[in-house]
Formats: sequence, C-alpha cells, structure tokens
Amino acid sequence: IDKIFLTDSNTIPTGLGLEAMNCGPVDTIPLVDAGEDTTITLPENTTTLFGAGSDPDGGLVTFLWSQISGPDTAVLTNAQTDSLTVDSLIE
Repeated sequence: IDKIFLTDSNTIPTGLGLEAMNCGPVDTIPLVDAGEDTTITLPENTTTLFGAGSDPDGGLVTFLWSQISGPDTAVLTNAQTDSLTVDSLIE
C-alpha cells in the first residue's frame, strides 16, 4: 500500500497521499473473550471469571478487569490476570 497514511495508533486511515515511505504492517487488533456468563445466588458472594486473549501478530497480551456497574462493594482480586476473583458481591 503506497497511498494511505495511518494514525499513530495504526488503526484508521487519516487521508490519502502520493507516497508513504517506510510503512510497517498494520497492527491486527487482539482477540479477547471475557468468558462464560456467571450467575450466583446469595448468600454466595464470590465467583471467579476466566478470560482469554491473544494477539494474531504475536505481541504481548495483558489483562485489566474493572467493574462497570452495580454496587461498589465488589473486591476484585488478580485484576491483571486472565482469572479474576470477585468477592463481597451484594444484591
């Protein structure tokens, strides 16, 4: 490809040009899977979630789980691994 300029993140074209010098390959986005849906019934208040990720380009894959909704009592353990333990869940 000699007529497309890419953004610094190599994700979307920013415009057309006459020539692009020294362009490397476009980075392929990582593949991610947050795992199976999990249901617990109180008084049980702990569960473990298992995720997976890979980079088709062979790059390093890292994890960072976060809570996006619900009561803020949840305690996330091992949030930077592929298996997250969640404690102190409430209704």
